[in-house]
Amino acid sequence: MTSGSVSTVMMSVASDWSHGRLESIKGESTLAVVIPALDEEGTIGQVVSAIAAELGELIDELVVMDSLSSDRTAAVATDAGARVHSVADVRPDLGVHPG
Repeated sequence: MTSGSVSTVMMSVASDWSHGRLESIKGESTLAVVIPALDEEGTIGQVVSAIAAELGELIDELVVMDSLSSDRTAAVATDAGARVHSVADVRPDLGVHPG
């Protein structure tokens, strides 16, 4: 497949997933968007706000998984409307590993 063919396929696939179609498919299912973040204070608020504005009716939960940021990533994400969890709290028995 050539790169032109790939982009045509990708565009046709993306155009098949309108809000209306997604809402009808979703039905009673729940949908969460999870965003991993590490030291993203400067951008996470905009990302959370953009996702909420674009997909607000479709998603049931917007989560930021904070990877022990040293800045205000968690606070900014919370202020923007995300539910924030720390990687240290998810499976404390496994410890925290960078990467």
